[in-house]
Amino acid sequence: MTRHTLTRAWSKGSTTSEGTISDRSSTRSSRSIQSSHTQYTNLTSYSDTKAIVKHCELYEEREIVDEAEDSSSEQDDRRASTETYASTVASEAESDTSRAPSLRPLMRHICYEPDALATGPAEFGELFPSTKRILIQHDDTTHDGNLNLRLDTELTVSRGHKVKLTLFHLRMYDLAERQFSLRRYQRQSGREVCNSKRKYLKPVAAPWSSPATRRSLISTLTKMSLKTLKSKPRSKTPQELGEDEESDDDLNFLATQADVKATIPTDSVKIEFSNYAQVQLDCAKRGETKYDFEYWGEKYSWRRNVYRDESELVFSFELVNLSSGDCIAHITPDKLSLRQARREASQGSWVPPCSMRLTEKDISNDLGDVIVATGLMALVDDCIERHWHEPHRS
Repeated sequence: MTRHTLTRAWSKGSTTSEGTISDRSSTRSSRSIQSSHTQYTNLTSYSDTKAIVKHCELYEEREIVDEAEDSSSEQDDRRASTETYASTVASEAESDTSRAPSLRPLMRHICYEPDALATGPAEFGELFPSTKRILIQHDDTTHDGNLNLRLDTELTVSRGHKVKLTLFHLRMYDLAERQFSLRRYQRQSGREVCNSKRKYLKPVAAPWSSPATRRSLISTLTKMSLKTLKSKPRSKTPQELGEDEESDDDLNFLATQADVKATIPTDSVKIEFSNYAQVQLDCAKRGETKYDFEYWGEKYSWRRNVYRDESELVFSFELVNLSSGDCIAHITPDKLSLRQARREASQGSWVPPCSMRLTEKDISNDLGDVIVATGLMALVDDCIERHWHEPHRS
């Protein structure tokens, strides 16, 4: 069989996991990390070293389907030959097929050996937060890498050799629903930083549209509070009897409205952190695209900028503290050659390789997690919209 010799579209730092493992001891010996903020750059930080290919087979380009769905469908196929499904199961299947299909990228037909080490608590604590560059890219070590993003950083050890270490990993379960999980250290790590999902709204029923009806509902709720107070029984006037009937109607409507499911998609993403903090990331498009959120009383905004780099338009994001106006972080795309860009496109990549950098060193660990999480959500949300053009946003 002919052996294929391939190289990554780009390769950062050391080329294989074996090379980085041998430098683990030297990594621990060089704990003093000097970080300095630099301006935006169009130069790529990737080297031209070769990487070992883990899989050279040619895979048919097809959509990525969740493994759980695959296993369940295989079991259903085996059972279908010996069992007869009940009508309730059929109705559930029909309801599932009626749902809009999720956005699914293609599988990556080439995988590479890992070229980065997963950090542990000790390494992570020294490498983050800092002003060192964080490299964002699809995980090119797995076939479902287009549903995963790795966040790596480079550490220079003895004799100028660079070791690449993974700080975060973003697993994207459902793009349409924005169901993501951000973890520290690596993909298999149980240390989840946060998870996210799209925010939905309940459809507004017609009776709520009338101001008089809203006033009547408020009056009903007020009367419910007054009825809890002890009072002597007395006969009711005809007017009070009529008001009670209206109150019952309002309560029935309120109970019915409570059962209505939230089905209207919004441009907001709800993020829940492991420390029980909750952040809502709101996408706004009034002249410029920006993603606003609030954290501990401070308001921030990831603002998307578009500029021209030679003959192409390039986007970038910058995080602004709205109270001070300072830029505290930014995300910029890494410049690729035409060959590298074509190879990435052939692999089905839809999030371009980018670099994130915090501009302030003295920030808390919690705020650092929020900056990384919201920056990733803004980047991914913007790439989804530009790649798939979601109907509800048109």
